[in-house]
Amino acid sequence: VESLSSIKIYPNPNSNRFILEFESNASNQARIEISDYLGQVVYQEEFATTTGKIQKSINTGNLNNGIYFVRLVTKENDNGIKLLIVK
Repeated sequence: VESLSSIKIYPNPNSNRFILEFESNASNQARIEISDYLGQVVYQEEFATTTGKIQKSINTGNLNNGIYFVRLVTKENDNGIKLLIVK
């Protein structure tokens, strides 16, 4: 069973790029989704995780100012964090 812990986004708020950081205790597939306040997915990326600390850099330069919801989805987990974009 995979477990994710210590999910962080920084900097938050941001203007062009943020880092999604989390700990994983298993190798697996994961998906990042960013949704706007209407629930529309505006960014999605799939990637492989490994055991240990994972850091993913996400470009938000094409997104407008506002509040977004970042989801990290794996086979065993679905976690979300609010993200504020201010340019």
